[in-house]
Amino acid sequence: MRKARKKFSRKKLVLLLALLIFLFSLFKVARTLASTDSFTITSAEILSKSSTVEINSFQYEKYTIRSNVIFHNVGDSLTYKINIRNNEDVNYTVVSISDDNKNENVSYEYAECEGLELKSKQEAEFHITEKYIAENMDISKRNQDFSVNLYITLIDENGNESEGSIIIDGSSSPKTGDNIGIYITMAAASFVMLIILSKKKVSKHSGRHKKLYSMIIVGILIIPTVSKAMTVKKLPITFENEVSLQDKLIFKYEVDETVNEKIVKYNETVGNIETPNKEGYRFVGWEKSNGDLLDINVPLREDTSVKAKFEIIHYDIQYNLNGGEVESENPTTYTVEDEITLVNPTRLGYTFSGWTGSNGDELQTRVTINKGSTGEKTYTANYSPNQDTRYTVIHKLMNLDGQTYTTKDTEILHGATDTQVKPQTNVYTGFDAPDEKLITIGADGNTTLEYKYKRKKYKLTLVNAVDIETTTPTGDYYYETEITLKSKDKTGYTFKKWSTGETDRQITKIITEPLTIEAIYEANLYTISFDSKGGSTVDSIVRKYNEEIGTLPKPTKDGQIFVGWFDDESYTTQISSTTKVTGTKTYYAKWRNPENFEIRFNSKGGNDIPSKTIQEGSPLGELQTPEKENYKFRGWYTDNNYTTKVDENTIPTESTTYYAKWVDRLETVFSIENEVTFKGKNEAISDGEVPSEYLGNDGKYIDSHVALFSEANYDKDFEVGFDIVSYDPNNQDVSTNIQVTFVNTKNEDGTQGIKPGFVFRTYGKDKNKFELAAAITTNQTALFNNTVHNVKIYRQDKKLYYSVDGGPKTLVDLDFENYEGRFMTTTTFGASVQKNGTVYRHINGTLSNMYIKLEVDDYQED
Repeated sequence: MRKARKKFSRKKLVLLLALLIFLFSLFKVARTLASTDSFTITSAEILSKSSTVEINSFQYEKYTIRSNVIFHNVGDSLTYKINIRNNEDVNYTVVSISDDNKNENVSYEYAECEGLELKSKQEAEFHITEKYIAENMDISKRNQDFSVNLYITLIDENGNESEGSIIIDGSSSPKTGDNIGIYITMAAASFVMLIILSKKKVSKHSGRHKKLYSMIIVGILIIPTVSKAMTVKKLPITFENEVSLQDKLIFKYEVDETVNEKIVKYNETVGNIETPNKEGYRFVGWEKSNGDLLDINVPLREDTSVKAKFEIIHYDIQYNLNGGEVESENPTTYTVEDEITLVNPTRLGYTFSGWTGSNGDELQTRVTINKGSTGEKTYTANYSPNQDTRYTVIHKLMNLDGQTYTTKDTEILHGATDTQVKPQTNVYTGFDAPDEKLITIGADGNTTLEYKYKRKKYKLTLVNAVDIETTTPTGDYYYETEITLKSKDKTGYTFKKWSTGETDRQITKIITEPLTIEAIYEANLYTISFDSKGGSTVDSIVRKYNEEIGTLPKPTKDGQIFVGWFDDESYTTQISSTTKVTGTKTYYAKWRNPENFEIRFNSKGGNDIPSKTIQEGSPLGELQTPEKENYKFRGWYTDNNYTTKVDENTIPTESTTYYAKWVDRLETVFSIENEVTFKGKNEAISDGEVPSEYLGNDGKYIDSHVALFSEANYDKDFEVGFDIVSYDPNNQDVSTNIQVTFVNTKNEDGTQGIKPGFVFRTYGKDKNKFELAAAITTNQTALFNNTVHNVKIYRQDKKLYYSVDGGPKTLVDLDFENYEGRFMTTTTFGASVQKNGTVYRHINGTLSNMYIKLEVDDYQED
């Protein structure tokens, strides 16, 4: 029971809802149909507008006016002209018009429509002005959709004021003809639902339901009439207004999906917009939706949206492959969107060691231009030369023809690519190596260097070539030239061997060095006999062929003079010691009677010596000695130039004159013809140490002597020695009196003397100068300078005399013989002592005990 009651209540509720929908739909349909007959908008248009007002759309339907208006400047306006037809039988007059506009930016003007008549069945023209009165400060509300209700107060022809108003209200007024189909459909659907829901009840309570259906039908019939009555005094006009207040335009500019806005006044330019920057792209301009570029210097007259248009930049990539190659070409350009890994090059004979350049100075074998990179790139390929690149050295030897060459050796060598090398030449006996050459090792491994070795030429010398039969005469021949030699028959000689040792008469030789070869013959021996023709017996001799006979024997024969040997008994041809032997031979002696020779003597100022007669072949015998004051006789000579001296055993060969030779009895035995200079050497000698150059071979100090020459005894040696004593009378830089003594370097017995100061150095026999070095203390140097001029020493009667500079001859006091050949003299000298290049002191001294030892064998008189 409870369930049935609940079920009935639910069904009843649904039935009620369907009934309400049905009634609402019927009301809407009826009202729409009823309003069609009141007032009708017969036409609508834009009467006038300001120049900057844009009307994008304007239309009207039966009771609807729609417009889309853009105001650009405050004060802009447009006027609508609307014709309205009064479909009723009553005349109306417009008393006043008001509106419910709440838009503070837009106002409506219609005062001139007051008093306008709406005559029955006629049209009236309404002018409604819409005006932009105030700048829109809220840019987000510049596009406004709104409806304005116009309240028109009418008075009919009877003077009755209308109860309602003509409403132009797009939101509440019925829209003529609009949605009527929907309402009819809703009504039909709800009616069908009522029938279905109430079907059972009809059978049980048919009387009650019939009554309900009758009421619904009556309602449908009276609704249009009621609806019409309700709207008699109202004009159902819908005025829908879409207004854009665009005195401020929106300029939207998009950069990489980031949209920026800028407010621009109508008909003004955008102004300065910061040029966008996009890494790796070049800004082209602002692109509008149609693809055109916006000229920002052109004033805007509408909202504008643009996007930054960029053009991708193609950056150049430059490569310096340094002679290398790549399998696939590396790109020459790239963009910020690319990611490129360089293809490494290869180079013959080299190993790629890496790129440098835009990737830095450090070598990199993998270089990638990462996405997002920009800027031009430069890459340089670097290589390291292969160390084992092959090259070939061919060694060729000259052939015997002197023109062509034959390969002897081929060397396969290795080295670093493109480096210069100088391969060594080989040593081949008998060949001259060429100059070593620099070559560059090519990368392809085909570098070849040829060394050509010229054959040496050696001189072949044939001694006595007339004795040798050959096709290779004396001259220069290449190494390994083969020669054939054969000895010839030679009169008076017998072939024995070759100078190289071979005994065969014909030999073959290979020239490998300078070759001198001779055919050695042995001269035949021949007997030479002498027939003395009655003279003393002469033995025969044996001589070789072509050999000079040599010294001929001299036979004797009483009372006869031997004339010579002749080759026949008729004495046709006389022979001599140079006569050559040509075979076995006998020579014959020829004799004549002897002559007497006159020998004369020229004493050259001495006393006269008588001549003498000598028989041919006899010696001179005893010779007389002449005399001449202050001269000593030195003998008889064969000529006035004293070339050959004669004595008692000399055998004259003809009559002749002999000449006496004399010498001054005061004989010069020693002479210094030119000056002798003792020249100091500016050289520091530390603490008296003598430089090694002054030491003898035994490591001792050299003797202070020098070899000089004399006029008479040019072949004799002389020893000159000095004891040197010095003093410093002008010393001003020291407080004590310093006496410096220099002595010769050795004592007479050969032992070490006083530590030397001056040390003699000689220049040799053919010089006449001494050199002395001196040392006082460390880093001090003495310069010793002195000259001895024209010293001459003489001897006479076992005494010595000397003269200086051509002065008088002075006797040397000491007996020459007792002094063992020495004499002494004294001379002075001057010296300067320097320290660090500055004169330190001056020294005056003497050369005392200057001795000369004469090593002459015959210094005593005969």
